[in-house]
Amino acid sequence: MPRTPSTFPAPPRARKRLFIGLITGSSILVCLVLVGLWIVPVVGLGAIHPLAPWLLGALVLTAILALSWASLALVLNILLGRPVLGGKRLRGVTVRVFLPLMTMLGRVLGIPPRMSRPRLSG
Repeated sequence: MPRTPSTFPAPPRARKRLFIGLITGSSILVCLVLVGLWIVPVVGLGAIHPLAPWLLGALVLTAILALSWASLALVLNILLGRPVLGGKRLRGVTVRVFLPLMTMLGRVLGIPPRMSRPRLSG
């Protein structure tokens, strides 16, 4: 009988790399969407008030920074095996927010959902 990825689970190290790749890819996609949400209305917002595009830009930048920190904290937690600087509090929220997006990204790339979920320490 031939070996298939769904029959035999991937080694833990490969699963961690896959999870890190999916969380990074998902983060980049969300950041690109946020930048797109900022670029598109900037022209129209300038007509409302001259500071409106800058306020929206500040909100988008804050969201991108928070998203990046949450993703980085999760990746560092996986790699180091211990939480880093507020990462323990963010870990559950980050996984719950990104898991559906990571699952969809994995499906698009042809990765079974079981292979993309490592065991988190802590």
